[in-house]
Amino acid sequence: MRNKGVTIFVYALIFLALFGLGYKLSADPSGLVKNLLYALLFGALISAAFYFLFYKKRQTAPSSDMKKYKQAVKQSQQKYKKQTPSVTNSAKAKKVSQIKKTHKKRPSHLRVIEGQKTEKKNRALF
Repeated sequence: MRNKGVTIFVYALIFLALFGLGYKLSADPSGLVKNLLYALLFGALISAAFYFLFYKKRQTAPSSDMKKYKQAVKQSQQKYKKQTPSVTNSAKAKKVSQIKKTHKKRPSHLRVIEGQKTEKKNRALF
């Protein structure tokens, strides 16, 4: 029952707003345009004030979860940081060349299926 009363109130409010808008449009169109522009300007000022005072501060302040994430990333980078090898470049080049020489080529995983090769398709016809 309460929802029915609320919906009737909302519909009545919308009806009165449309009635007032129509009356103002017929009586003083330039005044209506001026009032609408003032309302838009006032709304823009209020929303800008809320944005700069409340939303921007909350957006720039890092949350505790983000602080923990950044700390974990820093620890991970320190843990897995590449260490400089003590082997010289010439010794490394010899190892690489030896590995390349001993590496065998793996057989292909594809195989040929024997079929009737004498019959050729006539591809000129559509």
